[in-house]
Amino acid sequence: MQYEAIVRQALADMAAAEGRTSPPLGPDDDLSQAGVNSLTFVDLIVRLEDALGVCVPDDQLLFSEAGTIRKLCGVLAARKRADSI
Repeated sequence: MQYEAIVRQALADMAAAEGRTSPPLGPDDDLSQAGVNSLTFVDLIVRLEDALGVCVPDDQLLFSEAGTIRKLCGVLAARKRADSI
């Protein structure tokens, strides 16, 4: 599954809803560079949970632990695997 593409699309959709474009981010760039803060991070997670059909537990939703595309993709992939068992 292309988690990175899904995360990037969600970031682009959120930016478009705010009338801006999402800047290009590398996989290890901080999501705050795309305008994500602690409040919009929750919106991002909800969008990704809906898109992927997963539920990420609150204790795994720390911006400090999933604040890059690579880290967030890792959390999502782990949840997808756990939910499919």
